[in-house]
Amino acid sequence: MENEIRCEEWTGQKDYYGYIYLTLDQKYNRVYIGQKAELVEKTTWYYGGGKIIRDKINGRGTYFFKKIILGVCFSKEDLAECEIECKLFFDALNPLYGYNVILEERGWDVVNEHPNKEEIIKKIVKTRREKDNYRKKGEITMSEGSKKKISIINTGKKRTEEHKKKMSEKAQGKNNPMYGRPLYSVWLEKYGKEEADKREKQRKIKEKETKSKNKKFIILKLESEKIKELYLKGYTTKEISEKLNISKKKVYRRLKDDLKFPTNFFSGKGKKEIKEFIKHYKETNNLE
Repeated sequence: MENEIRCEEWTGQKDYYGYIYLTLDQKYNRVYIGQKAELVEKTTWYYGGGKIIRDKINGRGTYFFKKIILGVCFSKEDLAECEIECKLFFDALNPLYGYNVILEERGWDVVNEHPNKEEIIKKIVKTRREKDNYRKKGEITMSEGSKKKISIINTGKKRTEEHKKKMSEKAQGKNNPMYGRPLYSVWLEKYGKEEADKREKQRKIKEKETKSKNKKFIILKLESEKIKELYLKGYTTKEISEKLNISKKKVYRRLKDDLKFPTNFFSGKGKKEIKEFIKHYKETNNLE
């Protein structure tokens, strides 16, 4: 590359404008050269925006593709120049060796430099909004092919906490596609009545089991708290057992779990020793 073009090796630095990459198809030994005005570590999932490379990845996934960072640039102009130089060096425009189609991929710059730039942007925004509105109303449904493409693009892509928070806020209330829709109606549309009935039956059984478990847990927790409270007031295990109408064995087990008593704590100990222990326990745990 010429000296006036500033393109350096990427060594983990973050003060650059963008980077030049080479995507190698290891199955067919072909290359794709591209540029990305982003940080390398934020776009590890990105293998190329050209039509051929995208079709290949959508069709076969990224298993045989290897992304190599050729260098980083510090301005938009340098990035464009370096990309051209690399395409020529690796002969990426030759169908025998590469997947690149054109020498200079200007992309969004075509719109930016257009005399009717504002009008074009307004049309793009309007079209996108209309599509979003139709999709929300259910008038546009995404094909399985489109879903697969989006899944491949997002595979391995890490979202920041800020991005997750924004996505969560956008999907709240009426913006949520499931807002006001019973789960059964969704299953009915997607799988038909027979499968929907089966899933609804399984859901009800699971819901019943969860409620039962939660109820048992609450009862056990309240019982444990009551045992602990009575014991720290000076009641013996026998008195607690009679008062709460539960076995002495259960009282021992609850006290062992909640107060962290040793397993053999109660064996061979008289009432006086236990009272002394309770006094010490209260002092240690600031329960007075």
